[in-house]
Amino acid sequence: MKKKTLLLMTLLVTGCNANKIDANTSNKPSDLTTSITASSSTINDSNSLSGDTTITTVNKTSVSKFDRKIRIYLNPSVQTRNLYVNNLGTEAEHMNNIAHFLYNELRAYQFLDVKANLKYLSLTDSVNESNTFNSDIHFALHSNAGGGSGSEIFTISSYEFSNTIYNDFISLGNFKRRGVKDGSKLYEIKNSKARDKALMEVLFHDNVEEAKFIANNEELIAHQFALSMIEYVYTKYSKK
Repeated sequence: MKKKTLLLMTLLVTGCNANKIDANTSNKPSDLTTSITASSSTINDSNSLSGDTTITTVNKTSVSKFDRKIRIYLNPSVQTRNLYVNNLGTEAEHMNNIAHFLYNELRAYQFLDVKANLKYLSLTDSVNESNTFNSDIHFALHSNAGGGSGSEIFTISSYEFSNTIYNDFISLGNFKRRGVKDGSKLYEIKNSKARDKALMEVLFHDNVEEAKFIANNEELIAHQFALSMIEYVYTKYSKK
């Protein structure tokens, strides 16, 4: 039976509790020290498409470098009629589960302000909510179909953000690389006002092995997205 590395985040906080977010606090985050660690702990995964995965430890300090909280909007698919093979659920179910795990990971960081469409808002309403939220990052989560395989991500101008998310996700398995693609014809990408915006087609839910991977690794996928976003925010949104 193959084993998949379980990504663990350890948040080291000075003078505050990172697991509790006070909506009434100042937009300028308190100083804290974070350590994002990929543990060598493993979990059994008979449906894994690859062996162990290792992520380099990343240490980050001086959160006060940020002028304000960085706003992230998560928009999972609400397509309840898109069925996974072998009665493994629906696209909406699994993407919402991943978004929920990701939301809980990201909101632990006081330099982030995170909102997620976990109430199955329509596409128009969710994009409007994201724009009203003044999102810096708008991230849509979908799974694909049509007899193919592999992962792809769509954007208009946020190619560095998209490549970061995409390449880190690909590291989780031996997935076909479908690439970073032009999303200018997609309503969500075209109408989002976020600085960085991307729509991720995680894998194909009508491909048996890939559908199993999604269904059995929702939290793992969310962990990887969280690691990627934290690294990107520190690199691109901090004061110079």
